[in-house]
Amino acid sequence: MQKGRKHALLHQSSRFSDPGGADKILLAVDDSLASRKAANYVADLARRKKELSIHIFHASDPLPAELQEFRGAENPDDDKTLDAEFRRKRISWEQKAKRAAEPLIKKTRLMLEQAGVAPEHISSQNTVLMHHEDLPDDILKAARDFDCRTVVVGRNAFPWLEELLASHLGEEVKRKAQGIFVSVID
Repeated sequence: MQKGRKHALLHQSSRFSDPGGADKILLAVDDSLASRKAANYVADLARRKKELSIHIFHASDPLPAELQEFRGAENPDDDKTLDAEFRRKRISWEQKAKRAAEPLIKKTRLMLEQAGVAPEHISSQNTVLMHHEDLPDDILKAARDFDCRTVVVGRNAFPWLEELLASHLGEEVKRKAQGIFVSVID
């Protein structure tokens, strides 16, 4: 993390019931085809290994720049009013982003339950990022917070030129992971 830069995970989450030491997987999801393939991969694992616990992780796009930091006002009375308005707008934006992700999280949860994962072995986290570049670190932090030994993420395919220039989220997570197995699903 760069010095002086604010970094925060803004999230809501549901915790695991104690699965008694079962293997825990963090499944990072978005609305891409690669993410659906990753979810199907985890569902297939769950069909074969009934003691899996799965933490569904979703990150919404970062807050718009104008909602990341309040700069204040010269007049203290105006400052209080503007700060309250800023906070209201920020909370509203975050709530909309989280509501927009709820159907995807519910659909993923249902798929996992249909694969045989007990509902009490599924948790979820719906996060609003502060910055795009924080996503790999935020995924790994969530994996550690929920004691997940494995992270599963989809690998989006890009046209060949973009492929040469782009770094893939899964590869970046894999590069930064220490003590956590990362599976990148094509």
